[in-house]
Amino acid sequence: VVGCAGVDSQQSFDTEADFAALRTYDWIPGVDQSFSKPRYGDYFMNVMDKILESKGYTQTTESPDFLVQIPPSEHYKEQLATLHGPLDSYEGKLIIQILDSGSKELIWEGISHEFFSEKHPPEEIEKGIKKVTEEFLAGFPPD
Repeated sequence: VVGCAGVDSQQSFDTEADFAALRTYDWIPGVDQSFSKPRYGDYFMNVMDKILESKGYTQTTESPDFLVQIPPSEHYKEQLATLHGPLDSYEGKLIIQILDSGSKELIWEGISHEFFSEKHPPEEIEKGIKKVTEEFLAGFPPD
């Protein structure tokens, strides 16, 4: 679920985790099921890969230090009255979870509540994905 409006997000992390030791990562399968269309899941992974790479992380399937998971989340539909007629609006959550690859324990999590309309063109939805992902990962790794 992605959005095109303001980002309302929160982050939390394990204060005992050694984030400085993290260098490599891999994806937990299922990202495509977390978005309304596979196109958006692919786009999200591409954006996230680029951001993580810019932070010095390398994706690998060979013993990664951490795993990235995007669990599916539900959304609901609400019809809003506007001056131009009814508008279908959706609220959903985008959750990014970072797990220690050895213990499979959650060490970092970002949750965003987003609003969007299915009437928005795919380019606007992708712009929302990019915005949310950049804002999330600005706080990863935590200081």
